[in-house]
Amino acid sequence: FKYISSPVTNADDIGFQIAPRINAVGRMDTARTAVELFLTEDEKLADELALKINQFNTERKNIQNDIYEQAKEQVETKKLNKKILVLYGEDWHHGIIGIVAGKICEEYKKPCIILTSNDDGKTVVGSARSTEHLNIYETLKKFSEDLVKFGGHSQAAGLALKLKNLDKFTKEIENYADLY
Repeated sequence: FKYISSPVTNADDIGFQIAPRINAVGRMDTARTAVELFLTEDEKLADELALKINQFNTERKNIQNDIYEQAKEQVETKKLNKKILVLYGEDWHHGIIGIVAGKICEEYKKPCIILTSNDDGKTVVGSARSTEHLNIYETLKKFSEDLVKFGGHSQAAGLALKLKNLDKFTKEIENYADLY
């Protein structure tokens, strides 16, 4: 991986330099590219694939930063007093919203649900991250009649709902969070 600024010498380097790049290609395109890199014995192809993976990671970081800034602006201007942060961006990247939900949750010390429009234009998909004080899976379960699907565990979940139910869902889950 000559596209990494410092030599890979230990497990931390793998965890913080190589793994994010491999993860990024799966979020931005397909993990097949990373698998191909690991399996090829062709040095030229390996170099091309590594460059492509590095470019996906750079693109992922840029998109992540853009979504994060937009989400943070929503919090600061509309949601600061809420106990759960339900944030929506119509064209936010599906593969990135979970990372942003985690960052927002960590920064504001509040559960966060990041939602974006699905490709069909009729549903909204999202990713939730929570604090130790709220089991996000059990919370979503209470609103399952509004959801097309959901799944996860106490600290993280994924969900989908009809776009027409977005405002209702947001208000109801915010009201519920006010009680805990």
